[in-house]
Amino acid sequence: MASGVSAEELKLQLVSEERYLEDRVNHVERHVAALALDLGALVRKMARLRDKGDKIVSSVRDFASAEAGTMRKSLEGLGECLSAVENSQQLQIDRMEAKVVKPLLEYEGVCKKAKVSL
Repeated sequence: MASGVSAEELKLQLVSEERYLEDRVNHVERHVAALALDLGALVRKMARLRDKGDKIVSSVRDFASAEAGTMRKSLEGLGECLSAVENSQQLQIDRMEAKVVKPLLEYEGVCKKAKVSL
């Protein structure tokens, strides 16, 4: 052989590289999956918090409907402000799912393709 590397050495080198790549793919797959699960749990907690905020808005609106005059207007204003906060939280949840959780979940397919190509 012109390069000075025997066929046996080349074969061992290729096997070693293949094991390294398999280990890396498994490592990434395991950690990305754990990260996606943790982020999914965070999004679910954010959604539960948003739901509790929606209940508060409902309570404030119920209270406002039972009041009159300035108190009613103040409570309606508070309800509108709280509702705007809840809308903002919903946007945050949607963004987190679309820009963080879903792309991480797509790594599962990437890892499977990498395993197949090995």
